Amino acid sequence: VVVAFIEENGAPIELIQEPGAHRKREGTKEIVYSERIYLTDLRPGDAVELYGYRALTEVYQFQSWFPENISEAEEFILKHSVNSRGEVGSWKQYGIYLSDSAELIGDCGYHRLSETEAEIGYSIAPGQQRHGFGSEAVGTLTDHLFRKKGIETIIARTDPANNPSNILLEKQGFTLKEHLKNAVEIRGEWVDELVFELKKK
Repeated sequence: VVVAFIEENGAPIELIQEPGAHRKREGTKEIVYSERIYLTDLRPGDAVELYGYRALTEVYQFQSWFPENISEAEEFILKHSVNSRGEVGSWKQYGIYLSDSAELIGDCGYHRLSETEAEIGYSIAPGQQRHGFGSEAVGTLTDHLFRKKGIETIIARTDPANNPSNILLEKQGFTLKEHLKNAVEIRGEWVDELVFELKKK
Protein backbone atom coordinates (compact mmCIF):
# COMPACT_ATOMS: atom_id res chain seq x y z
CA VAL A 1 0.00 0.00 0.00
CA VAL A 2 1.32 3.43 -0.96
CA VAL A 3 0.05 6.47 0.92
CA ALA A 4 0.13 9.92 -0.62
CA PHE A 5 -1.25 13.30 0.35
CA ILE A 6 -2.90 16.13 -1.54
CA GLU A 7 -4.37 19.35 -0.25
CA GLU A 8 -8.03 20.29 -0.43
CA ASN A 9 -9.18 23.62 1.00
CA GLY A 10 -5.77 23.96 2.58
CA ALA A 11 -5.95 20.69 4.51
CA PRO A 12 -4.01 17.52 3.65
CA ILE A 13 -6.06 14.47 2.68
CA GLU A 14 -4.59 11.01 2.91
CA LEU A 15 -4.86 8.74 -0.12
CA ILE A 16 -4.48 5.00 -0.08
CA GLN A 17 -3.29 3.32 -3.25
CA GLU A 18 -5.11 0.15 -4.28
CA PRO A 19 -4.56 -1.88 -7.45
CA GLY A 20 -5.81 0.25 -10.33
CA ALA A 21 -7.33 2.99 -8.18
CA HIS A 22 -6.58 5.45 -5.40
CA ARG A 23 -9.27 6.40 -2.91
CA LYS A 24 -9.50 8.96 -0.15
CA ARG A 25 -9.97 7.48 3.29
CA GLU A 26 -13.15 7.28 5.34
CA GLY A 27 -15.75 7.85 2.65
CA THR A 28 -14.44 11.09 1.22
CA LYS A 29 -14.65 11.65 -2.51
CA GLU A 30 -13.07 9.20 -4.87
CA ILE A 31 -9.86 9.69 -6.78
CA VAL A 32 -8.89 7.35 -9.61
CA TYR A 33 -5.27 7.38 -10.80
CA SER A 34 -3.64 6.16 -13.97
CA GLU A 35 0.00 6.43 -14.95
CA ARG A 36 0.17 10.21 -15.51
CA ILE A 37 -3.20 11.59 -14.46
CA TYR A 38 -5.95 11.24 -11.91
CA LEU A 39 -9.70 11.79 -12.12
CA THR A 40 -11.68 13.33 -9.30
CA ASP A 41 -14.50 15.81 -8.71
CA LEU A 42 -13.98 19.28 -10.09
CA ARG A 43 -13.93 22.05 -7.48
CA PRO A 44 -15.61 25.48 -7.76
CA GLY A 45 -12.11 26.94 -7.71
CA ASP A 46 -11.45 25.21 -11.04
CA ALA A 47 -14.01 27.41 -12.81
CA VAL A 48 -11.44 29.83 -14.24
CA GLU A 49 -9.30 27.03 -15.69
CA LEU A 50 -12.31 25.12 -17.01
CA TYR A 51 -13.69 28.23 -18.67
CA GLY A 52 -10.24 28.92 -20.11
CA TYR A 53 -10.32 25.84 -22.35
CA ARG A 54 -14.03 25.00 -22.61
CA ALA A 55 -14.80 28.45 -24.08
CA LEU A 56 -12.34 27.96 -26.94
CA THR A 57 -13.90 27.30 -30.36
CA GLU A 58 -11.49 24.45 -31.04
CA VAL A 59 -12.79 22.68 -27.92
CA TYR A 60 -16.54 23.33 -28.14
CA GLN A 61 -17.02 23.21 -31.93
CA PHE A 62 -18.35 19.64 -31.73
CA GLN A 63 -20.15 20.08 -28.41
CA SER A 64 -23.64 21.37 -27.69
CA TRP A 65 -22.61 23.37 -24.59
CA PHE A 66 -19.85 25.79 -23.67
CA PRO A 67 -19.58 28.30 -20.81
CA GLU A 68 -20.15 31.90 -21.83
CA ASN A 69 -18.54 33.18 -18.63
CA ILE A 70 -16.81 31.96 -15.48
CA SER A 71 -20.08 31.91 -13.54
CA GLU A 72 -21.54 29.39 -15.99
CA ALA A 73 -18.41 27.28 -15.62
CA GLU A 74 -18.85 27.29 -11.84
CA GLU A 75 -22.54 26.38 -12.17
CA PHE A 76 -21.54 23.46 -14.40
CA ILE A 77 -19.04 22.26 -11.80
CA LEU A 78 -21.55 22.48 -8.96
CA LYS A 79 -24.36 20.75 -10.86
CA HIS A 80 -22.48 17.99 -12.64
CA SER A 81 -19.52 17.34 -10.35
CA VAL A 82 -19.78 18.60 -6.77
CA ASN A 83 -23.48 17.84 -6.31
CA SER A 84 -23.84 14.88 -8.69
CA ARG A 85 -23.83 11.28 -7.54
CA GLY A 86 -23.98 9.79 -11.01
CA GLU A 87 -27.52 8.53 -10.64
CA VAL A 88 -29.64 7.30 -13.56
CA GLY A 89 -30.54 10.23 -15.80
CA SER A 90 -27.75 12.50 -14.60
CA TRP A 91 -24.21 13.43 -15.64
CA LYS A 92 -21.23 12.95 -13.36
CA GLN A 93 -18.19 15.00 -14.34
CA TYR A 94 -14.58 14.59 -13.24
CA GLY A 95 -11.59 16.84 -13.64
CA ILE A 96 -8.52 15.41 -15.34
CA TYR A 97 -5.45 16.41 -13.33
CA LEU A 98 -1.76 15.77 -13.88
CA SER A 99 -0.46 13.47 -11.15
CA ASP A 100 2.83 15.30 -10.72
CA SER A 101 1.46 18.84 -10.47
CA ALA A 102 -2.33 18.60 -9.87
CA GLU A 103 -2.83 20.87 -12.91
CA LEU A 104 -6.33 20.67 -14.44
CA ILE A 105 -5.88 19.71 -18.10
CA GLY A 106 -9.41 18.68 -19.04
CA ASP A 107 -12.57 17.00 -17.87
CA CYS A 108 -14.52 13.85 -18.59
CA GLY A 109 -17.70 12.30 -17.34
CA TYR A 110 -20.55 9.90 -17.82
CA HIS A 111 -24.30 10.11 -18.26
CA ARG A 112 -25.86 7.09 -16.58
CA LEU A 113 -28.57 5.97 -18.99
CA SER A 114 -29.59 2.97 -16.88
CA GLU A 115 -28.14 0.89 -14.09
CA THR A 116 -25.84 -0.87 -16.57
CA GLU A 117 -25.41 1.60 -19.47
CA ALA A 118 -23.64 4.95 -19.66
CA GLU A 119 -22.61 7.54 -22.22
CA ILE A 120 -19.24 9.25 -21.82
CA GLY A 121 -17.84 12.62 -22.89
CA TYR A 122 -14.44 14.28 -22.58
CA SER A 123 -12.54 17.51 -23.28
CA ILE A 124 -8.81 18.20 -23.17
CA ALA A 125 -7.26 21.68 -23.07
CA PRO A 126 -5.60 22.42 -26.44
CA GLY A 127 -2.17 22.89 -24.89
CA GLN A 128 -2.34 19.34 -23.51
CA GLN A 129 -3.60 17.61 -26.64
CA ARG A 130 -1.51 15.23 -28.74
CA HIS A 131 0.21 13.84 -25.65
CA GLY A 132 -2.10 10.86 -25.13
CA PHE A 133 -3.91 12.36 -22.14
CA GLY A 134 -7.33 12.06 -23.78
CA SER A 135 -6.81 8.38 -24.49
CA GLU A 136 -5.47 7.81 -20.98
CA ALA A 137 -8.45 9.60 -19.45
CA VAL A 138 -10.99 7.64 -21.49
CA GLY A 139 -9.28 4.36 -20.65
CA THR A 140 -9.21 5.24 -16.97
CA LEU A 141 -12.85 6.35 -16.96
CA THR A 142 -14.19 3.30 -18.81
CA ASP A 143 -12.23 0.92 -16.59
CA HIS A 144 -13.60 2.69 -13.52
CA LEU A 145 -17.18 2.46 -14.80
CA PHE A 146 -16.85 -1.24 -15.55
CA ARG A 147 -15.10 -2.18 -12.31
CA LYS A 148 -16.71 0.13 -9.76
CA LYS A 149 -20.01 1.48 -11.10
CA GLY A 150 -21.78 -1.62 -12.40
CA ILE A 151 -21.72 -0.43 -16.00
CA GLU A 152 -21.70 -3.10 -18.72
CA THR A 153 -22.16 -1.02 -21.88
CA ILE A 154 -20.60 2.38 -22.64
CA ILE A 155 -21.45 4.55 -25.61
CA ALA A 156 -19.85 7.71 -26.98
CA ARG A 157 -21.33 10.12 -29.52
CA THR A 158 -19.10 12.13 -31.85
CA ASP A 159 -19.23 14.28 -34.95
CA PRO A 160 -17.99 12.46 -38.09
CA ALA A 161 -15.62 15.39 -38.69
CA ASN A 162 -14.02 15.00 -35.26
CA ASN A 163 -11.33 12.62 -36.47
CA PRO A 164 -9.06 12.80 -33.38
CA SER A 165 -11.92 11.78 -31.11
CA ASN A 166 -13.08 9.01 -33.43
CA ILE A 167 -9.56 7.58 -33.65
CA LEU A 168 -9.17 7.83 -29.87
CA LEU A 169 -12.32 5.78 -29.29
CA GLU A 170 -11.28 3.10 -31.75
CA LYS A 171 -7.87 2.81 -30.05
CA GLN A 172 -9.69 2.31 -26.74
CA GLY A 173 -11.65 -0.62 -28.17
CA PHE A 174 -14.91 1.12 -29.08
CA THR A 175 -16.71 -0.05 -32.21
CA LEU A 176 -18.80 2.13 -34.50
CA LYS A 177 -22.44 1.10 -34.25
CA GLU A 178 -24.40 3.83 -36.03
CA HIS A 179 -24.02 6.84 -38.29
CA LEU A 180 -27.08 8.99 -37.64
CA LYS A 181 -28.00 11.63 -40.21
CA ASN A 182 -29.02 15.12 -39.01
CA ALA A 183 -29.22 13.71 -35.51
CA VAL A 184 -28.34 16.63 -33.27
CA GLU A 185 -28.73 20.41 -33.41
CA ILE A 186 -25.64 22.39 -32.45
CA ARG A 187 -26.04 26.17 -32.43
CA GLY A 188 -28.79 26.15 -35.02
CA GLU A 189 -27.26 23.58 -37.37
CA TRP A 190 -28.34 19.96 -37.68
CA VAL A 191 -25.33 17.66 -37.93
CA ASP A 192 -24.62 13.93 -38.24
CA GLU A 193 -23.56 11.86 -35.27
CA LEU A 194 -21.51 8.70 -34.87
CA VAL A 195 -22.39 6.30 -32.06
CA PHE A 196 -19.57 4.15 -30.67
CA GLU A 197 -19.98 1.31 -28.19
CA LEU A 198 -17.76 -0.55 -25.74
CA LYS A 199 -18.88 -3.69 -23.91
CA LYS A 200 -17.53 -4.98 -20.62
CA LYS A 201 -15.39 -8.05 -21.17
